[in-house]
Amino acid sequence: MFNIRKNAFTAKICTGVTVVYVFITMIYFYKFTLNTAPKRSNDVQHKDTSDYNGTDAEFVRMYHSKHQLYKKNLIPNHMTQQRLLINEITNDGDVVLASFFVSQKDPQRNVFIRPNFNYIKNFYTTVFYHKLKTVIMHDALPESFIRKYETPLIKFMKTDVPVDFTVNDFRFIHYRKFLQSKRYKYVFLADISDVYFWRNPFEYMRNNSKSSKLFLSKDEGTFGSNGWMVNKMMQCYEEDVSQQNTLLRNDGAWGGETKAIICLLGCISRQLNITLKQKGNCNMAAFNWCVNRGSCLINNPIYTGDTLFNPFRHNCDSAKYAIIHDKCKNSHNKCMVIEHDKLFRRSCNR
Repeated sequence: MFNIRKNAFTAKICTGVTVVYVFITMIYFYKFTLNTAPKRSNDVQHKDTSDYNGTDAEFVRMYHSKHQLYKKNLIPNHMTQQRLLINEITNDGDVVLASFFVSQKDPQRNVFIRPNFNYIKNFYTTVFYHKLKTVIMHDALPESFIRKYETPLIKFMKTDVPVDFTVNDFRFIHYRKFLQSKRYKYVFLADISDVYFWRNPFEYMRNNSKSSKLFLSKDEGTFGSNGWMVNKMMQCYEEDVSQQNTLLRNDGAWGGETKAIICLLGCISRQLNITLKQKGNCNMAAFNWCVNRGSCLINNPIYTGDTLFNPFRHNCDSAKYAIIHDKCKNSHNKCMVIEHDKLFRRSCNR
């Protein structure tokens, strides 16, 4: 009898050990399968980038640190999926608007812009870092490019550019159309190739002490002292402004409360669609005409501080300013990088 009980007890122990062993084996096999599964085309491959050659490897290098990233779309691990979902499906909060058009020649450079990440990397790096909801208008970016760089907070929106508009002019018309059906509190409009952010611009806008509703960056000089603008106003409006001392504003970096932005975009759109129709790349002229002669600024005070934007063509490396319009000489080889959860500006060849 004793032997029978002993054998039964031993059998139970063996059965239990077997069950535990099978359970552990299944868990190990499951994890191994996940880790070795083929990566989807839009997943980022974390690879050795020590041989950086100025291509998209720079993008991986910027984000590859001791802090792991979500494998899908480079989402930081401290951002919850629930928060990302909320940001993706609502039209409230704040938004950055930019454009990346490649089907027509850039009217200022007179060249076609290639769908290359290097063209937008400083802008992209910093909106990604600050978790800014961003919409990038485009006309013909490859689907592979969009799959690689789109995230729940950074979206690409396709639109067709009419042949009778330059891409620089059309973006403002389309921005207005886009915003009219949205409920954003603040909007910032940026040139995608040469604007980047040291800090979240919307925090500055919400906390400004003068209750400003429009935040406009300065250009170089005045209407009369800026030779480029003198020629542009003559081309677009057939007006001689060489004796005017009105401050010149730049339309490559500006923002504010959505209602004020829509008002200003409406004025710009009317100018480009009617007064300046087919005169070619007149957005800067239209922008400054609306700022100085339109009615939008009557009830929308302009920000007049000096720490939101860097001085035009100066201090492009300075973290003193929240927003950098990177027009400085010899700054084309400077890259924004993220290391150890901090932003740095360094040589792209590092």
